[in-house]
Amino acid sequence: MTTLRNYKSETTEPAPLVIGLPGFVHKKEYTRIDSLLEKLSQIGITGARVTYSPITVEDNGRTIRCNFNLETYVTDFRETLKQLTADPTIDATKIAVVSSSVGASVFAHHVA
Repeated sequence: MTTLRNYKSETTEPAPLVIGLPGFVHKKEYTRIDSLLEKLSQIGITGARVTYSPITVEDNGRTIRCNFNLETYVTDFRETLKQLTADPTIDATKIAVVSSSVGASVFAHHVA
Protein backbone atom coordinates (compact mmCIF):
# COMPACT_ATOMS: atom_id res chain seq x y z
CA MET A 1 0.00 0.00 0.00
CA THR A 2 1.28 3.42 -0.96
CA THR A 3 2.05 5.92 1.78
CA LEU A 4 1.30 9.57 1.11
CA ARG A 5 2.67 12.58 2.89
CA ASN A 6 0.09 15.31 2.26
CA TYR A 7 0.64 19.04 2.10
CA LYS A 8 -2.87 20.49 1.91
CA SER A 9 -3.42 24.04 0.79
CA GLU A 10 -5.78 26.20 2.80
CA THR A 11 -7.86 27.36 -0.16
CA THR A 12 -11.64 27.10 -0.18
CA GLU A 13 -11.73 26.21 -3.89
CA PRO A 14 -10.42 22.94 -5.31
CA ALA A 15 -6.65 23.34 -5.46
CA PRO A 16 -4.11 22.42 -8.10
CA LEU A 17 -2.08 19.34 -7.16
CA VAL A 18 1.60 18.50 -7.37
CA ILE A 19 2.52 14.85 -6.85
CA GLY A 20 6.06 14.29 -5.60
CA LEU A 21 7.90 11.13 -6.59
CA PRO A 22 11.24 10.88 -4.79
CA GLY A 23 13.80 8.15 -5.21
CA PHE A 24 14.15 5.28 -2.78
CA VAL A 25 13.32 6.93 0.53
CA HIS A 26 11.47 5.72 3.60
CA LYS A 27 8.19 7.36 4.58
CA LYS A 28 9.84 9.00 7.59
CA GLU A 29 12.61 10.65 5.56
CA TYR A 30 12.21 14.34 4.68
CA THR A 31 13.39 15.13 1.15
CA ARG A 32 13.87 18.17 -1.07
CA ILE A 33 10.57 17.19 -2.70
CA ASP A 34 8.88 17.53 0.70
CA SER A 35 10.42 20.97 1.07
CA LEU A 36 9.05 22.05 -2.30
CA LEU A 37 5.56 20.63 -1.63
CA GLU A 38 5.47 22.33 1.75
CA LYS A 39 6.25 25.70 0.15
CA LEU A 40 3.67 25.16 -2.60
CA SER A 41 0.95 24.39 -0.04
CA GLN A 42 1.52 27.86 1.43
CA ILE A 43 0.54 29.47 -1.88
CA GLY A 44 -2.61 27.45 -2.58
CA ILE A 45 -1.24 24.32 -4.25
CA THR A 46 -1.81 20.95 -2.60
CA GLY A 47 1.09 18.51 -2.59
CA ALA A 48 1.32 14.79 -2.02
CA ARG A 49 4.57 12.85 -1.74
CA VAL A 50 4.37 9.20 -2.70
CA THR A 51 6.49 6.67 -0.84
CA TYR A 52 7.11 3.46 -2.72
CA SER A 53 5.43 0.67 -0.73
CA PRO A 54 8.18 -2.01 -0.60
CA ILE A 55 10.61 0.27 1.27
CA THR A 56 11.02 -1.02 4.81
CA VAL A 57 13.16 -0.24 7.84
CA GLU A 58 15.01 -3.10 9.47
CA ASP A 59 17.70 -3.73 12.04
CA ASN A 60 16.28 -1.26 14.59
CA GLY A 61 16.23 1.56 12.05
CA ARG A 62 19.80 1.08 10.86
CA THR A 63 18.87 -0.42 7.48
CA ILE A 64 16.42 0.75 4.85
CA ARG A 65 15.60 -2.00 2.38
CA CYS A 66 13.98 -1.53 -1.01
CA ASN A 67 12.66 -4.53 -2.90
CA PHE A 68 12.34 -2.75 -6.23
CA ASN A 69 9.77 -3.94 -8.74
CA LEU A 70 8.83 -1.64 -11.62
CA GLU A 71 5.23 -2.86 -11.85
CA THR A 72 4.66 -2.31 -8.12
CA TYR A 73 6.09 1.20 -8.36
CA VAL A 74 3.91 2.04 -11.39
CA THR A 75 0.86 0.52 -9.65
CA ASP A 76 1.57 2.63 -6.55
CA PHE A 77 1.64 5.76 -8.72
CA ARG A 78 -1.58 4.86 -10.55
CA GLU A 79 -3.44 4.11 -7.30
CA THR A 80 -2.25 7.40 -5.85
CA LEU A 81 -3.43 9.30 -8.91
CA LYS A 82 -6.90 7.69 -8.70
CA GLN A 83 -7.17 8.41 -4.98
CA LEU A 84 -6.10 12.04 -5.27
CA THR A 85 -8.22 12.91 -8.33
CA ALA A 86 -11.30 11.60 -6.51
CA ASP A 87 -10.70 14.11 -3.68
CA PRO A 88 -13.15 17.04 -4.03
CA THR A 89 -10.56 19.46 -2.62
CA ILE A 90 -8.32 18.76 -5.65
CA ASP A 91 -8.76 20.37 -9.07
CA ALA A 92 -8.22 17.25 -11.20
CA THR A 93 -7.67 19.41 -14.30
CA LYS A 94 -4.52 20.94 -12.76
CA ILE A 95 -2.05 18.22 -11.83
CA ALA A 96 1.73 18.31 -12.06
CA VAL A 97 4.42 15.83 -11.10
CA VAL A 98 7.83 16.59 -9.67
CA SER A 99 10.25 13.72 -9.36
CA SER A 100 13.86 12.82 -8.74
CA SER A 101 16.09 9.80 -9.03
CA VAL A 102 14.23 6.57 -9.73
CA GLY A 103 10.90 8.39 -9.28
CA ALA A 104 11.64 10.28 -12.49
CA SER A 105 12.34 7.05 -14.36
CA VAL A 106 9.16 5.41 -13.14
CA PHE A 107 7.06 8.42 -14.10
CA ALA A 108 8.62 8.45 -17.58
CA HIS A 109 7.76 4.74 -17.89
CA HIS A 110 4.18 5.43 -16.80
CA VAL A 111 3.55 8.14 -19.38
CA ALA A 112 5.34 6.31 -22.21
